[in-house]
Amino acid sequence: GYFHEDVRQGVQAALQKLLMVSFEAHTAPLRAQAAAAGQDASAILHPTTALLLDEVMEELIGTMQHDDDKETVAQACEAIALLSKPLGAQALSKVMVRIVEALKMLLEGGAPCQAEDEEADEEGGEEDDDEEDHDQVLIDAVADLVGCLAEATKEAFAPHFEILFPPLKKFLRPKRQASDRLMAIGAVAEVCSHLSEACVPYIQPMLPILAQGLDSPQDSVFMRLGSSNARWCGA
Repeated sequence: GYFHEDVRQGVQAALQKLLMVSFEAHTAPLRAQAAAAGQDASAILHPTTALLLDEVMEELIGTMQHDDDKETVAQACEAIALLSKPLGAQALSKVMVRIVEALKMLLEGGAPCQAEDEEADEEGGEEDDDEEDHDQVLIDAVADLVGCLAEATKEAFAPHFEILFPPLKKFLRPKRQASDRLMAIGAVAEVCSHLSEACVPYIQPMLPILAQGLDSPQDSVFMRLGSSNARWCGA
C-alpha cells in the first residue's frame, strides 16, 4: 500500500463513498421499483454495483488483515459498517466469512497493526491479559462493525457470532479497564438484540457481568449498562 498512513486512511472512506454512489445511482432505483411492485427488494444488486462491491470489499478486508496502521484499519472497519445496512444480508453473504476472520484476528490482537503492542509486551516482560489496554479507536471500530453486521443480517449472524464471542469475552473480565468492559458489553448487547432466539446461549454468561457492572462506582459504566440492559430485556 501507499507509504503514508494519512493517505491510506482517506482511501478507506473514499472507497465507501464510491460504492455508495454506485448503490444510489444503480441499485437503489431497482430496489424502489421492486418494492413498489410488492416484491422483496433487499437482495437486488445492480451488476455495476455488484462488480464494484467485489473490488471495494477486497480492498477493505485486505486492509483489516494486512495494514500496519491502527487508524487505517479502524477506517476500513468503519467503511464496512457504513456499507452494511444499505447493502443488506444478501450482498454481505459473499464476504461475511472473510470479514469475521479479520474481526476475530483483531479481537485476539494478532493483526499486523497490533504487532507493536505484542513487541512492547515482550520487551516489558509478560503481563496478565487483564492488565493490557487496547487501542480505543481500533477496538471500538471493530466492536461497532460487529454490531452493524448483526443489524444488517439479523439471525443469519448467529453462527458468525459464535466465532467472535470467545475473543470478545476477554474484554469483559473484571480487571479490564471500564472502557474495555463498556465496549464489550455494548457490542454483545447490540448483537443479541438482533439475534432473536439465537441470543439465548449468551444470556446466562452475561448476567453476572451485568450485575457486576451495576455495582461499578463509575457513573459511565452504570449509564452504559442501563442502555445495554434495556437491549438484553428486549432480546
